[in-house]
Amino acid sequence: MEFDRSRIKEKAKAILHEAQPRPWKVTLVFQLLFFALPLALLFSFTLLIQILFRSSPAERLIQGFVSSGATVITVLLLLVYLALLILMMLLGAGYHYYALRLWRRESGSYRDLFRGFSMVPRLLALLGLIVLFSLLWFLPAIAVQVGSILLFQRLEDPVLLNALAVPLLLGLWAFWFSRILRYALSLHVLLDHPEYTARQALNRSKELMVGQRWRLVVFLLSFLGWMLLISLIAYVVLLVSMLLLGYFLPEQMLYYPTLGSLALMLLGVTVPAWLASAPLALWLNGYVGVSLAGVYDRLQGAPSVPSTPPWQPQPGEPGQPE
Repeated sequence: MEFDRSRIKEKAKAILHEAQPRPWKVTLVFQLLFFALPLALLFSFTLLIQILFRSSPAERLIQGFVSSGATVITVLLLLVYLALLILMMLLGAGYHYYALRLWRRESGSYRDLFRGFSMVPRLLALLGLIVLFSLLWFLPAIAVQVGSILLFQRLEDPVLLNALAVPLLLGLWAFWFSRILRYALSLHVLLDHPEYTARQALNRSKELMVGQRWRLVVFLLSFLGWMLLISLIAYVVLLVSMLLLGYFLPEQMLYYPTLGSLALMLLGVTVPAWLASAPLALWLNGYVGVSLAGVYDRLQGAPSVPSTPPWQPQPGEPGQPE
């Protein structure tokens, strides 16, 4: 099976225009949960640790064990970081599930964002297998790279050394990336077939990606222009916000910042940048997600575009127009 990139993207835009509730609202909720919630939790945990270790009587009792206290903090931060990564993975899986339902013209809703929480063990197993296989493919590539560099160092001509080393390094990284691309649709497979094990989802993804890896790269690169435009908008607004803060804020706050003033300045530059780029970013997030769901559906044997008539929610359904 192959997929028509242009037709899939055209249909994805039509779906985003028709769907209820509005996809940009669902995407906004997703982004707030995916980015803002973990950052807020991490910041709150860090602040709590600082407060406890400054004022806790227990901290004063173990002043002689500073290194042990630092180790405890480090372990706690790592555990919190790991928990946040798992939370982000589950929310990301839910958004992929929502995009897949939109592509199939089903009644996608906010509830779909929490789909990943109903299949935590399999999603964690899938993530672990992807990391493991990526590492296993990475190790021989690094071994060849190091061996080649040691061999090339015996050459006395630096021009010839660069001429040989650079193409080899690029080739090794391209080879590693091509191996990893085989797992690109494993999450879609697992969400579409919850009865599969993680290994079955990986194997099915490899089957679907046979002969399609380069086409998928081209498909993803077709969104690059929109991504660069969003980045440019955010960067310009961020730069202007920093200049305005530097002009209006007192010098004492700039040169001797407290934790509160640092947080205020961070919000003062990041929030305007996000607000300026949000309308386009929210649309693009849904556009990419639904288009990628279309690629998966096409490769696994469904028609290139949904053959059902335009979806209209029935009265009383979760997706009823607002």
